[in-house]
This record gives sequence, C-alpha cells and structure tokens, in this order.
Amino acid sequence: MNWRTDLAFFDVDSLECGEGCAFAYRPRMEPLRAQLDELHELAGRENIRTLYCTCCSGRMLAPGENPDVLFVPLDETQTAWRDELDAHRMIYLAKAAFGSPERNAEHQAWDMFAFNKNAAPLLRALDIPHWIVFGNALELCVDSAVQGLLAAGMRVTVVADVLASSAIGDEHSRREKLRAWREQGVETISLAQCRERLRPSSIR
Repeated sequence: MNWRTDLAFFDVDSLECGEGCAFAYRPRMEPLRAQLDELHELAGRENIRTLYCTCCSGRMLAPGENPDVLFVPLDETQTAWRDELDAHRMIYLAKAAFGSPERNAEHQAWDMFAFNKNAAPLLRALDIPHWIVFGNALELCVDSAVQGLLAAGMRVTVVADVLASSAIGDEHSRREKLRAWREQGVETISLAQCRERLRPSSIR
C-alpha cells in the first residue's frame, strides 16, 4: 500500500472498544472529540499510518476482533503480525493489564514500551522517522509513548491541544510535562499547525 513513509500518528489511549468493536473515545477524551475526529480523518485521507493503544482500565481490543486493525501482541514470540504489517494503515499495540486499577498503577501498566516486547520491533519494521503524538493521560501514558519513541531514535511532535491529563494531573503538571518534553527535543504544536503542515499541497 502507498502509506506515507515520512511520518505516522500515535493515538495514545484515546480509544476503547465499543459495541461490535467499533472504537469509542474514552470519557476523558470526549471534550476533544472534534479534534480527534479531524486527526483520524486526516490520517485516512493522507494515508498516514496510525498506531493505537487502549487504556488498561478500558475494554481493550482482542486479537482478530477488528479486521481493519492490525493487532500487535505483547509476546515477542508471536510474530505473525509482521506478515500483515504492510497491508494495514491502522495498528493496535496491545497493553498489559493486571486485573484492577490499583494493580495496574502498581505495575505502571501504562508503559506500553516496557510491557509490549513487540513495540520496538514494530517501530524498526515500520521505519518511520517522525511520530506525531496525541491522546489521554499525558503525565503517564502519553509520556511513556514519547519516551519510548525517543529511546528508539525517533523525531517526536506532540499535538499539545489534543491531550488530556491523567487522573493525577492538573494544569501545573501539564505545563511541566510540556516543558520537560521540549527540553528533550520534542516539538509541541497545535492542531491548527498540524493541519497546515499536512495539507496535500505541503512539501513533504
């Protein structure tokens, strides 16, 4: 397929599986529904690969449940996903869950790169140098995605007005996290700036 190879989206925990496994937005992301819709529509129109994960406190995708989405499992010995990678624009990165919100917090289950052993191989296989990140729980889940991408040597851009704080977050923690990311070399942009850069007439 003719997917874009210069950049991809990473939607961090905005979604959970609804009825019939049609993705629904997490309650904390509902106020950003219009912005999320625009980003996902843009991804489809511009053939931008999109990596998804789902909060471990929500209903997560099961293998094979949505044929339009490639399921990348936790276990590194399960490698069948590699054979299907080129055929899918939408890719789901499984997250660990430990049975309760308390146990999830204890184990820091929000860190998809720590628990999904296929995450780093997936990034290498995609070979996309620039990731545009947005989503839920910026102090925990989004930060884990950002750190994992940076550790893999990727360029990272965060859409700052399409982020929701975690349950432990507030406006101060948001500002501090954005500042810390910028100090790490992460670019922060607005949705309007993202839209302008990805116009079909823009230079790629």
